[in-house]
Amino acid sequence: MLKRNDVIYAYRLILGRDPESEEVIENYQKIESISKLREIMLASDEFRRIAENIIVDNIRAYDFSNIDEKIDVIIDNNKMKKLLSLVINEWEALGKEDPYWSVLTFEEYKIKNINDERLREFYISGRHSVDSLKKLIEGCIGTFNVKSVLELGCGVGRCTIHLCNDFDYVYAVDVSSSNIKICENYLKNNGVKNFQCLILRDTEMESLRGRYDLFYSIITLQHNPPPVQYAILKSALDNLKEGGIACFQIYSHGLGYQFKLEEYFRSYKKGMKMHCLPLKYVFNLASQTKSQILDVFPDDKTGIFGSYTVIMKKF
Repeated sequence: MLKRNDVIYAYRLILGRDPESEEVIENYQKIESISKLREIMLASDEFRRIAENIIVDNIRAYDFSNIDEKIDVIIDNNKMKKLLSLVINEWEALGKEDPYWSVLTFEEYKIKNINDERLREFYISGRHSVDSLKKLIEGCIGTFNVKSVLELGCGVGRCTIHLCNDFDYVYAVDVSSSNIKICENYLKNNGVKNFQCLILRDTEMESLRGRYDLFYSIITLQHNPPPVQYAILKSALDNLKEGGIACFQIYSHGLGYQFKLEEYFRSYKKGMKMHCLPLKYVFNLASQTKSQILDVFPDDKTGIFGSYTVIMKKF
């Protein structure tokens, strides 16, 4: 049974008010846990109205003007190599220190907190992601016969194992050699054979040209600076099989986000980062790579406004 103050403080923190009566407090005290109380209150119509107003206020706060002046996207090859080396070093370190947390940033997946049950939950969560992917594609184009998949940002194989179960072959790509090793071992230990793990060391996917008819990436591109995101996306779309589908998530708009390359080099500090790639550059890539945008819609992958899932078809 919850304490009286548990209910009162939940009301104040989530709904911004006190409970309407002692009877309400007593009823909520019967709930088995604080987490269940939180779940109920977050699902309430009252909180949904509050959340909608917060989202609208956030959108009003965004400045969408002069994007080209605020965000560097197109850079030369030498600067790209320097920038990509920072990304690689960053994710090599994260993969060694906290591989599971580097994929899903919840405290329970920190190395110090991980156990068999949490690891099982971690990998099960990938099932939902892959099921969502299939529903999105079916919603856009109906039945689609996917044989091979390029998964960008496979991490430790959270989604990879489910992609391998559902499709003929998977190319699992990541910049972290530590994460790739965990991914490969996990798949082999579970009897999976229809995959190839590849360590990404540049932005080119030429070696896989025409080998995959689905490009898939979630919660990955956003951790790369805009020029790297753009270059990787261009190569992934360029080398996608004709008639193939791309389904990927990007973080397009961040409140106050700017990326000036030289300033980034000067002030760089190692650690996981969130980066934006404005949708205008995604639209530009569609025309460059002879692809058609089938749908763009907001998603919950970042937990804040500005994240979108994009679905394209290659012609």
